[in-house]
Amino acid sequence: MVKKGIIFAMITAMVVSGSIPTNNAKALSSMAPYTSQVSPDTFYNGAMLELKRDGNAANWVADELEIMKNQYNINTVNIYGLESFDRNGNTNKDALFAALKRLGMKVVVRIENYSNKFAFQVSDLSHIMNIYQDLLDYVCKPEHRGQVAYFALNIPVDDPNVQNKIDGVNSELSKQRQVSYTQAFVYRMRQETAARGFHNAPMFLSIFYGWDNSFDLPSYAAAGADGYFMNNYSYPKSAGYVPDETASDADLINRARLSISVSKFLSQYKGKPLVVEFGFHTMEYNGGKKPNQTAGLVTNRTAKVRAIRATIEYYKTIPEFRGALYFGYNLYKEEGNPPAVMDWTLKYPDELPIETRSTTTSNRTNVTTTNKPSAVTSTKDSTVVSTETSDVAATDHTTEHIVTTSIASETTQPEKETGSSAMKIWLGILGAATAVFGGLLAVLFGIKRKAMKERG
Repeated sequence: MVKKGIIFAMITAMVVSGSIPTNNAKALSSMAPYTSQVSPDTFYNGAMLELKRDGNAANWVADELEIMKNQYNINTVNIYGLESFDRNGNTNKDALFAALKRLGMKVVVRIENYSNKFAFQVSDLSHIMNIYQDLLDYVCKPEHRGQVAYFALNIPVDDPNVQNKIDGVNSELSKQRQVSYTQAFVYRMRQETAARGFHNAPMFLSIFYGWDNSFDLPSYAAAGADGYFMNNYSYPKSAGYVPDETASDADLINRARLSISVSKFLSQYKGKPLVVEFGFHTMEYNGGKKPNQTAGLVTNRTAKVRAIRATIEYYKTIPEFRGALYFGYNLYKEEGNPPAVMDWTLKYPDELPIETRSTTTSNRTNVTTTNKPSAVTSTKDSTVVSTETSDVAATDHTTEHIVTTSIASETTQPEKETGSSAMKIWLGILGAATAVFGGLLAVLFGIKRKAMKERG
């Protein structure tokens, strides 16, 4: 009896102090886009991750991936600017790929940068391949290949600077060049990856039919890509309407509009894998004011949760649907004219009242990132090309320094972690003291009981 009491007290203390691991997994987030965890080899439960590039980025990315998987059922990360994640000789990509492997997750490797002379010519590929030499060397290593979901090859049909060089996006010159360029792009990427030992590396081409579905794209089927990824964002079905949580699924995501792009895709690539990139933000985040950027706009977070799930369920009715890439897991982004910060994020800082969150953007870090769709990341001597979207058309295509980065992961989170660590230490001390005290009481009680028996 004495021994059992001591052992029980010691185990209790060890659990409290953290010497014995406990199940610390948190409940699934209410913002989780996916209802269950699946293997990325089966379906891409994807989301765009905005990288933290300052401080201890290696530890941050490992922790963040674990949260993405366990609390949001995400198994695939879509990353802009992966080629520049390592800086000053650090090993951020090593930490990223080690965590991906440990968690059974994958990453989309985006090949999207191009020069300001780009005009869908085969000669443009030399510049692109030069930009990504180091990244290809890295991801094609035997120890990293298993974590590559696919190579996302950008076809920037939405860039006005490019369109102006080819007589407009729907011109015959544009169509001819797109076909020959996509063939050369896929062929060159297969050469580059195979030369590094990564045979049969999956190549996906970007498809974008325009925000109003007005782009008359030629078929890229002759390029022989393994699949395609398509930007397709919901817009409110009419100018004076922003859906809330009471809307039907069809109205909430404007299914009729989404289906136009889907029908075009199926007419050109039936039977080929499709990954869809989409996202939602809310008027609620901006104090109920309707922003100029209405792609993905809904009234509030409750409607946003429903819209995300309804979008995925709609695409699941299409046999070609291979996965989704939500834009973006931890992204707050300034867009529109006049500018406003859009809460694309899944990861809200719940410790702040929702009505005050928009006022905290001045505390966030300014990060250069890319826009959607067909975005381009600035590296070396290339020009950043980004697409600012609205109800009508793209209006700004200059280099963009925007406010991103989740408050929760970069501001409040460290404070919470520090407090949590301190609390664990004190609980450990308290637990250990409790164990010792409990053990002593058990011993004294046992001695006293034994003495009483002897007297009897």
